[in-house]
Amino acid sequence: MAATLRQSERQFRVLIENTHDAIGRLTPDFRLIYANPALEALCQLPLVEARGRPAREAFGDNSQVDIFADMVREVANSATSIEQELIHGIDGPPDQQHHYLVQLVPELNPDGEVNSVLSMARDITSIRKTERRLSESNQQLRELTSRRESAREEERKLIAQEIHDELGQHLTALRMGISMLRLQFGEQAPGLNDKVLHLMGLCDRTIQVVRSIATSLRPAALNMGLYPALEWLIGEFRQHSQIHCDFTTHTGEPRLSDEQATKAFRVVQEALNNIARHSGASRAQVSLEQLDDVYRLDITDNGRGFDTDLVNKRSLGLAGMRERGISLGGEVVIFSHPGQGTTVQATFPATPPEEAP
Repeated sequence: MAATLRQSERQFRVLIENTHDAIGRLTPDFRLIYANPALEALCQLPLVEARGRPAREAFGDNSQVDIFADMVREVANSATSIEQELIHGIDGPPDQQHHYLVQLVPELNPDGEVNSVLSMARDITSIRKTERRLSESNQQLRELTSRRESAREEERKLIAQEIHDELGQHLTALRMGISMLRLQFGEQAPGLNDKVLHLMGLCDRTIQVVRSIATSLRPAALNMGLYPALEWLIGEFRQHSQIHCDFTTHTGEPRLSDEQATKAFRVVQEALNNIARHSGASRAQVSLEQLDDVYRLDITDNGRGFDTDLVNKRSLGLAGMRERGISLGGEVVIFSHPGQGTTVQATFPATPPEEAP
């Protein structure tokens, strides 16, 4: 039996001594009892000198050691395990810092009292570096998406202006020319009037199509500000969806750049499109108010609602609204439950871009 125990102890010691995790044992008053080679490599003193002395002499004196000492005291007092991330070399260059996920476990004596605390630290530096690279990549992707969206909006604006000004003027001139034909030659050619009226009707329909295309690319009301654009949008929504929709404001015309106003407008446009297509609602409401230094834009309906956990994974429209919220410097959050309607809430800074610090 004793031989078996000694063999198990040797196997356990080999395992502890050769693991990459930094493992140690400390007293409740933060004295170092044991450190495996991985932990000893992080100490400023060799284990033979550090054993039994205050752990600060082994680990150094900095904010992370203070946190570590507090963790040991908390485990000793509560007799429960805790886990926290600590940074070794926090006072040094960032590229020499190492992140460790530290878990502390109380060791109890036969009376149930904590007589030591077992510390296990796993190096997660590579994970944090990967997360930072992923975060930087996501940020770059968002910036590229925002630039592409801004470029597309600018292109829409230019195309809408060209269609409205150039093509619209040509069609108007064509209609006037056809009308003049009837006045000049109508009496000489009895069958001309009917053909002219037909061509004028065709011109009128074409002009209306041109105006619709220009408006769908970029409503002219956006050039006047967010409020006029939203009033126009809600009017169109009422007319085409037959859903009653109110627009309420609790602040003056928001001071937004053209880009900000366009993005906020697109959030409302996408939300109203979703209401018309999917909600089955009879009423909707759009409201905008200023709360301290942020604007809050709410689009609410009384429709059937949905499970956001299921829909969010496959809805590009909801993802697009969220990305627009981020590019506005805020966020877009969707609140919905089956049978309880839906609220799309966008919040973004009230500080105009030119005044931002």
